[in-house]
Amino acid sequence: MITLLDREDLLFNPPESGCVLSLTGLPGGSNKIYDRSPYHDLGTITGASWLKLPNGLWCLSFDGVDDVVSFVANSSLDIVGDITILLWFNTGDNKSTQFPMGRGTTGAVGWRIELGNGTLFQFTVGNGTDLTADTKTSTMGVWNFGVCRRSGAEVEVFINGVGSGSPGTLTGSIDYTGVGLAIGHRSIPVGNAARYFHGQIALPRIYNRALSALEIKNRFDQEKHLFGVW
Repeated sequence: MITLLDREDLLFNPPESGCVLSLTGLPGGSNKIYDRSPYHDLGTITGASWLKLPNGLWCLSFDGVDDVVSFVANSSLDIVGDITILLWFNTGDNKSTQFPMGRGTTGAVGWRIELGNGTLFQFTVGNGTDLTADTKTSTMGVWNFGVCRRSGAEVEVFINGVGSGSPGTLTGSIDYTGVGLAIGHRSIPVGNAARYFHGQIALPRIYNRALSALEIKNRFDQEKHLFGVW
């Protein structure tokens, strides 16, 4: 049985070492979302709506047309080395490409999370010329715990605590020129308008370090009951 303590452990404990963005707080009922990391970024919600899940947690629901959460460029998010991005996502849309989260356009990629045909979860990293990506299959219509990690030159994705086992290799550098962080798309300003994410996103977090496979598995095990995943 899910208890209030389960939610409080996740929502109100201090963010862990290396966390530079932690959107795990309760909603303010407005168009803002508050970062609980030490950097206290503030996201602006455009179109996306708050949705309360049966377990009492709140998520953001995106319509796949023009909904996005935007963060201005911030030096705490200018991560050019190891990085880990975590989020829970649920989509029932099998559009060819949609972006749950990212910071980069076609010319200046930085990084972006893609979802193809509702199931193909992909993490792309690079500078527009030298790119690398890794993919793993997720499940459409249910909650998935997606993790994207760069460790050294390796880029790997994990779904529900399990890694792809075939990381890509980055040969170039990361470029964030002129773009801010977006949830519900790949960048701010927005690029291809047809690629907005359609579905729900909960508990997005960013670390400026590479979480180990064991850390990722532990987070999945600690949180999965909140989303009905076993």
